[in-house]
Amino acid sequence: MNFKKKLKIATALSVLFTAALMTGAIQAGAYAGTISQDTQRLKEYKAYGITKKGDAYYYNKKLVGILLDHQPGSSVYALNINPEGIAIKITRKKNGKIKNVSYITKKEIKRFLGGQFVEQYITTSDSTK
Repeated sequence: MNFKKKLKIATALSVLFTAALMTGAIQAGAYAGTISQDTQRLKEYKAYGITKKGDAYYYNKKLVGILLDHQPGSSVYALNINPEGIAIKITRKKNGKIKNVSYITKKEIKRFLGGQFVEQYITTSDSTK
């Protein structure tokens, strides 16, 4: 990865993190919580094919570049970003349980990270890569 591309990623992540701090609407990385809450979340993820090794998440053994998990009825998101990989989102039921896991669309990547990152992640339309 060249320097300019790394700089763009770092800039986008900085903007995203700053927005999270300013609005309180997004928490970058994992939810603020106890170890037992994190352990419970990882158990729930595992039932849907999402595992964690170190700081990286995997979905059906594929590296996850973007993992977006929205808690229903709130503005709180869990967001995990790597420079490459597949882009997935977790949809939850009203009771907070996982409804499904699906690929994030290119339009959603553009909305969350900006247009320059659309081709960087594997989405629904190119999930066979």
